[in-house]
Amino acid sequence: MADHTLVTALRRYEYNDVLFDEQAHDGVTFRIATYEGALLTAMRAMLRERAYDVCEMSPTSYLIARQAGAPLIALPVFPFRQYALGQIVARADSAVRDVRDLPGKRIAVRTWAQPTALWVRYYLSDYLGVDLSGVTWVFVADDPVPGLKRPEGAIERRGQTLDGLLASGEADVAIGLRHVPEGCRTLIADPQESASAWTRATGIVPANHLVVMDAKYAGTEVPDLVCQRFETVLRDYLAAHGTPASGVIADLERINPELDPLPNGRRANARMWEALVSAMVAQGMLEPVAEPLALLHDWEPARA
Repeated sequence: MADHTLVTALRRYEYNDVLFDEQAHDGVTFRIATYEGALLTAMRAMLRERAYDVCEMSPTSYLIARQAGAPLIALPVFPFRQYALGQIVARADSAVRDVRDLPGKRIAVRTWAQPTALWVRYYLSDYLGVDLSGVTWVFVADDPVPGLKRPEGAIERRGQTLDGLLASGEADVAIGLRHVPEGCRTLIADPQESASAWTRATGIVPANHLVVMDAKYAGTEVPDLVCQRFETVLRDYLAAHGTPASGVIADLERINPELDPLPNGRRANARMWEALVSAMVAQGMLEPVAEPLALLHDWEPARA
């Protein structure tokens, strides 16, 4: 088997250290690229100039770029998932006591296409039936894909912080705060049980990141080899360590202990992917998509 050396931009998690060893494994060598700051920097470089062969990025950014004609392949590998229901935060002295109070309020998020905020909006509107049509959205950063249309009446507060907007009263609620600031509270009393109930009812485990490749590899063996390498590293880690005390896997298994925490492959992710595309269409980020699964590489994991 020929070895394919691939310039790769990834985020490090508790389970994927082996991916950073820059050694040949099963036909691929990941030559790890460095990037400044957060993964968002690498995402932008991949979207705008295809700076890497392989790049971890948000599925929302991929789908927007792909519909606009970007030559990218989305692999059915999702290295980071989270439930963000505990990240819907208001000030403790706010009149907003519950998610049912959100209509007509000012809600701060980092960007419009950020998966964290998108999945929360999907949960609130599609699962709980909360009407978000009258919300004023407040943004603190630019979306990775240039030119994405934001909701009418949106307020731009670039460079400010979500907790700062809550403190100043410029936002009634913020979505995307992993730690609740002093003097604030979450709007969902038991986010862990709420997340578990959502998945039991819908089969959806939200994905925040996937892996994409330059489309120059379409029709070759390379996408399948990359998928299988990610899968092998994950399964080897789980076999050796079980559930770690903290990290992505631990957070997911606390909510759904009976489920595979990070399922890869198109079949296992079909329901989540179709829900993601549906949510993006409903929220004005995508034009209608006839076959959502056609935008996800057709690969299934080989299990021993």
